[in-house]
Amino acid sequence: AKSMSSGGIVIAVRHLESLIRLAEASARTQLRSHVRNDDIDLAISVMLRSFISSQKHTVAAGMERKFARYLNLRADIDELLLFVLDRLFNDAVEEQRLTRRAQGLADDMSGFEIEIPCALFEDRAREHNCYELGPFYKAPSFAAHGYTRDEAANAITRVAR
Repeated sequence: AKSMSSGGIVIAVRHLESLIRLAEASARTQLRSHVRNDDIDLAISVMLRSFISSQKHTVAAGMERKFARYLNLRADIDELLLFVLDRLFNDAVEEQRLTRRAQGLADDMSGFEIEIPCALFEDRAREHNCYELGPFYKAPSFAAHGYTRDEAANAITRVAR
């Protein structure tokens, strides 16, 4: 009753059960026997998108703005993964710079291609609960930041600036 008077949405037990089933289904599609946070996030996003699409256009537009953080998960994940990758790249550049300095070479790394093992990046991504990296490797932001994925070498490369 309180949610109706304040303009909120009533959530019943059946809605929560549906969220659980959606999360479990997401895990099963990935051939996992357990549910992770990203499965739950996907379930919430699917349910919200379904509910919003059943509303009138003006109501739907307002709801999309209100629930944008739940609907734009891919963009947030890509932004987080870019941050992680940039940090790994900067660490690799600094390591190369120090190695060159120790060898008595110029420490300017501009124009050098830096390679980051995919396994290292994927480990760091898992630390942030990001497990599906395929869409990130194909995202426009990945290439826009100068990264390329060398599948043969199983590495990510970028030219230092």
